Amino acid sequence: MTSSFLVSKIISSSSKLFSTHTNKYKLLQILHQILCIALYWIVFFLRLLPSLYPNPKTPSKPFDAFSGKRDKNIIQETTVNGDSTSVCRALTQILSIINEIPVSSRKYELVRSLAEKLIEDNLKVGSDVLRDINCTVLSSAFAKTLQQLESAVMEEVKETTLIGSSEHRLDRILHKIWSYSERAWAWLGENAGVPKPDAWAAEKLAAELLWFAMKMSTCGAVDVAISSWGSASRLAWLSISAEPRVQGSLVKISVFLLKEARKMGQTDEMEKDQNYDDENVMKMIGKHDEQSEKKMKLLMSWLPFLCRASKGTDAPVLSTGDRVEVERAIEDLISTFKKDQQERVLALWLHHFTSCPLSDWPNLQSCYNSWLDASRKQLAI
Repeated sequence: MTSSFLVSKIISSSSKLFSTHTNKYKLLQILHQILCIALYWIVFFLRLLPSLYPNPKTPSKPFDAFSGKRDKNIIQETTVNGDSTSVCRALTQILSIINEIPVSSRKYELVRSLAEKLIEDNLKVGSDVLRDINCTVLSSAFAKTLQQLESAVMEEVKETTLIGSSEHRLDRILHKIWSYSERAWAWLGENAGVPKPDAWAAEKLAAELLWFAMKMSTCGAVDVAISSWGSASRLAWLSISAEPRVQGSLVKISVFLLKEARKMGQTDEMEKDQNYDDENVMKMIGKHDEQSEKKMKLLMSWLPFLCRASKGTDAPVLSTGDRVEVERAIEDLISTFKKDQQERVLALWLHHFTSCPLSDWPNLQSCYNSWLDASRKQLAI
């Protein structure tokens, strides 16, 4: 008689006697707990196998075991004006470590505070070179993290789609077992100092991306973040199917950059009114067109996501005041566009706003009516 047959026999017998023999039901519960614990440890040792027997083609540690030097790929040769300085290399290394180290590590906040101090000290000096170092290194880190975020969201969406489309009960059972093993691994990692398997999770990367964007705004390079985020249309589309917590993090990034995009170009308009030099005016017009294109990409890429994304229920991502402010920011951005561009943005908004019954934000109805009135007047002339 096989072991599997014995187990099934015990389970069936226990279920039949459940109503009259509570002591046997308790025994079955104990057996179930023992099996679960055994499963956790089996998965634990299976997950340890890659670290015990690493692939010889790829290094298992970022440091050379003999020389103690960090791999050259870890310290990127970011340059400012064609030169690489010690301050530039130090900031590049610190931002790279922020990407690598898990949030559960007790040294994560230490590295973040070290990066904060380095960036702020560079600004306090008032040197254009140090300011350029901040902008260049932060822009590079933002682009790198954005690529990692897109990959993480893509893997998450693939897994969700695979499980959702599965019609076999075995696949669902295996997924349930794997989710329990992930929780067990996370618990073991927290108590043994082992990095969690979700150290590169999309939520962590999104939080770091928002932090990079805020620092870029402080250093005067937020237009680079706006341009990169506006070009990430693939990420925006994938994010519609991401988990609610990840969506909430991406909403925060989009909202912050939309507010910053509204500010972009306001100083140039004031200078344009005061300066009547034709050459300078032409340069400002060219810069205005470039900024308008960045704003257009930002809205076209992320407006559908904002219409469909989860804003949080127990802990809302945005307050009522924030939602109103973002709506005003979007309307201000649209008002700076040409009529045909306004039509494209508002048509896109109307489609996704009406297609999602669970969300009523952002509500751009007043902006839509204003555009219609202006178009009517133009035809009546």
